[in-house]
Amino acid sequence: MMGGALYIREEVLAKGRPYGGSLMHGRAGHRLRLNHTAFESVKILHGRSLPEAVKKISAEYGVAEETVRQDLEPLVRDLLERGFLIREYQRRSWYPDLRYPVESVTLHLTRRCNMSCLHCLVDGGLEEQGELSTGEWLEVVSQLPQLQITCVTLSGGEPLMRRDFFRLAGAIDARHIPMIICTNGTMINGTTVSLLKELNIKEIQVSLDGASPGTNDAIRGPGSFTAAIRAIRLLKQAGIRTSIAATLSGMNIHEYKDIFRLALELGVDGFFSSEILMTGRAKKTGAVLGLDAAAIAAARIYYLQQGRLYPQLQMEDEYARDVMLVDFDFGGGSDTFRKIDMCGAGRASFVIGPTGEVLPCRGFREGDFPSANVRHEPLSKLWQTAPGIVAFRNLCVDNFDECSGCAVKYECGGGCRAFAYALHGRLDGPPDPVTCAWKKRLAEFSKLP
Repeated sequence: MMGGALYIREEVLAKGRPYGGSLMHGRAGHRLRLNHTAFESVKILHGRSLPEAVKKISAEYGVAEETVRQDLEPLVRDLLERGFLIREYQRRSWYPDLRYPVESVTLHLTRRCNMSCLHCLVDGGLEEQGELSTGEWLEVVSQLPQLQITCVTLSGGEPLMRRDFFRLAGAIDARHIPMIICTNGTMINGTTVSLLKELNIKEIQVSLDGASPGTNDAIRGPGSFTAAIRAIRLLKQAGIRTSIAATLSGMNIHEYKDIFRLALELGVDGFFSSEILMTGRAKKTGAVLGLDAAAIAAARIYYLQQGRLYPQLQMEDEYARDVMLVDFDFGGGSDTFRKIDMCGAGRASFVIGPTGEVLPCRGFREGDFPSANVRHEPLSKLWQTAPGIVAFRNLCVDNFDECSGCAVKYECGGGCRAFAYALHGRLDGPPDPVTCAWKKRLAEFSKLP
């Protein structure tokens, strides 16, 4: 499976618990619960190669080496993908200038899109003037290994509409970096599926905003439901890991259970949901879409409940699921947990827009928020100094309006700061109503058996 020593990442806190132990990734905001055997195995793995760890675990537990190897390999693979374990060459001592480790980056390859979704964050449609050329994107890709990037998300617009898409994806693949591709599904056919199978694809996320053509197409455009379903089936038939990404709003909230049931029927590997963000096209269509915070909070809780029933399906908000599975004790405000009370934007991930702007997350756009550009400085410097990134990195929930006295502020982290900025023009402004509502519901839900 792999050679060389493995290490628990420096930003990960391994803590013993009565049930075994937990791993907490401070910057990415992830927390995993491990039983006793798994936790002890991870401690043995630290500083050893997989074969060395297998021999030691086999000797200590009196289990055949082949049995240990078969059980340990999937765990190691998962911990590497999530960023809890790293390989020898990824150790931070090899990168003394990288003060803030980064996990992932989203490349918005183009604003061009063949749909006009009412909630589109980038107001996709026509190609934006001044978008990065093939050569410029290839230069960006060449710099990704310097940042120890463990995953690249390719998005748009519709990323597959770029004629050079597979050249760019191939350049990422050549650097052995897994990719997530976000698509509306319209460009997925037999030819593209064959090309995608040749790449190191971690997952393809297909957007679907309704359980019926009537609901979905009213939001995303005529024919979009049929195209998405066809794409999902083609990808699954090809053995490519596929998930559904649903954006909840007043126009589809009545189908939130049906959307999930459809995901199960299609046999997808993951289901992710989010609410509309009042930026991009949603600034103009928000009144039409509608935003019922209480209803969306109920939907998010429902999805978390389903996550317990269908553990094989990767669900949205993995961070919240991990909190549910472990002790829900963030409210105590201990120093250990204060590090993970914010999302990973600007701390473990960032976005590069179609024209090269560097921003904390997809909820911000150049011109609306301070940014820097890959055309002017190397990525390694921008990750450390870009004004929008630095501003995000310095945020603390204790300083947000209406959040400092909240009992669940450490579970919530003050909600989506992009939403707060869109509503109030300030990163430290009042929280978005949806996150505020559903995190309070989550605090109660987590106490249930």
